[in-house]
Amino acid sequence: MSRRFAVLMISLLLAGISSVEIFYQAQEKELEDKTRKINGIPEGESWWFSGTGSPEERIAYRSMDSDSAGLFLRDPELGFRLRPNIRNVRSVSRRGGFTIFDARQSIGRFGWRIGKEAPNAKYDVLFLGDSFTYGAGLGDENTLPSLFTSYSEGLARAHNLGVPNWGLQQVLRTLELEMEKPELMGGTVAKVFLGITLEQIFRLSGMRPESAGSPKYELKSGNLERVGIFPEPNPWNLLCDLSAICSLWGSRGKDFSSDPEIVNRAVPLVVEILKKINLILKERYRSGTTVIVWNFNHPGLAFLEKSIREAGIDTVNAGEVLLRTGKKSDDFFFPWDRHPNRDANDVLAVYLVERLKR
Repeated sequence: MSRRFAVLMISLLLAGISSVEIFYQAQEKELEDKTRKINGIPEGESWWFSGTGSPEERIAYRSMDSDSAGLFLRDPELGFRLRPNIRNVRSVSRRGGFTIFDARQSIGRFGWRIGKEAPNAKYDVLFLGDSFTYGAGLGDENTLPSLFTSYSEGLARAHNLGVPNWGLQQVLRTLELEMEKPELMGGTVAKVFLGITLEQIFRLSGMRPESAGSPKYELKSGNLERVGIFPEPNPWNLLCDLSAICSLWGSRGKDFSSDPEIVNRAVPLVVEILKKINLILKERYRSGTTVIVWNFNHPGLAFLEKSIREAGIDTVNAGEVLLRTGKKSDDFFFPWDRHPNRDANDVLAVYLVERLKR
């Protein structure tokens, strides 16, 4: 009887794994089909879709110089990174027949986005972060780092080290592995700017599908430790790990921004990671880090910003800088999209250049 019971249980387990896998693949296909339809992309074309899970919020990327979607590469340490040496990437987002953006973008030989050249600049400046830093939806000349270079008028050359869908864990791991070397950097690094968004906090906590495969950090007895990677959302993990179901599947498309407690719980880990990033950059470049918090009166981000300042790290509230112009917050973002537009980067770049000159 016990042998039959064991065989029955194994059969049920295998059937469960198979059922979850079929369900997962069907959901992924449905999500891709909806994203293709919204963006007007034919079935046969190869594109890479980036975003938090909702088809309306996903961005479609395609290298127009090759048959490959091409923007991202799998990486055993980081989960994924930008593919080097692609100069004609199309970035598209549409909704209801309206084109939110349709831009061309370029990635250099070391896997970082190309920006405005300034070969005779006195200083180098690094910009780290996610799609806000990268400039999702913008051409190479309209990103925050490119505009910073333009407004510095030969004083500084900014390097764009932002990667769409990255969390703070990937920024830290990049620095730990000394992979951040931007191309053609020849001067003194005068400043490092690190952009923080709500999404980065959720990714750091493993609450987004794009966290899968990325490094996982935890606080143990007050010390920051890397404890492996976030699991891929495969059927075995989904059956055996309830947290994987909640964080990598159940959070797809969810908006946690109205719950400041989620941000508050993540604050100690975020602050320790920022302290480690700041320490590495000071030792490597003898340069301080300024954290740019993209906060428009979110109570959780306000608490995070206060905690970062109390940790002795320089902080800029991007929302406050932009709203000083007298415009509304919606004026600085693409319609139906969470990413800053050229106007936002323009105002912020001027402000950051002035800070550098002080």
